[in-house]
Amino acid sequence: FPSAKVRLFPNGRGIRFEGAVHELVNASLSRQGLGVADCPIPIHHYPLLRSPERVRRKREMYAELGRRKAAECPDDPKAFLELGTQYAELGRIQEAIRAYREALRLAPQDAGILRQMGTALHLAGRPAEAERALELSVRLDPSRAETWRNLGVVRGVRGNWPGAVDCFRRSLSLNP
Repeated sequence: FPSAKVRLFPNGRGIRFEGAVHELVNASLSRQGLGVADCPIPIHHYPLLRSPERVRRKREMYAELGRRKAAECPDDPKAFLELGTQYAELGRIQEAIRAYREALRLAPQDAGILRQMGTALHLAGRPAEAERALELSVRLDPSRAETWRNLGVVRGVRGNWPGAVDCFRRSLSLNP
């Protein structure tokens, strides 16, 4: 999926990636007085072409780094969101839900956290809770196609086919 990240920058000007997980150069660029511009050239990244064991080890490493980041930054909802995502990728859904709950405690109006929480609740077999979280997410930010898609899946699972179709139509209108 598309992800706008700085990947090309001047070498040798004190610009460094920062952070323990999902490192970025943005803060370093800002301190150097350098702006960021969009580039029309895509950089493709295929991390899942690696062996399943290597992918699992990397995800475990990210989860450990995420645990440390959350412990070091207990007031940062993004740290708990990232940790929840790492747990979800490892299939540790209950741990993901706990991390998302902590992120929501810190940022209760964050539509992205609610979307992730709804998805995790769906994977945990808790469709009524998943639907509530996804409904809150689309109420806060109705512009995210993936949230409408996920809500459509949950409504379909719950047998609400007209509601599911409506969600899929909204998703397609936002991202044909």
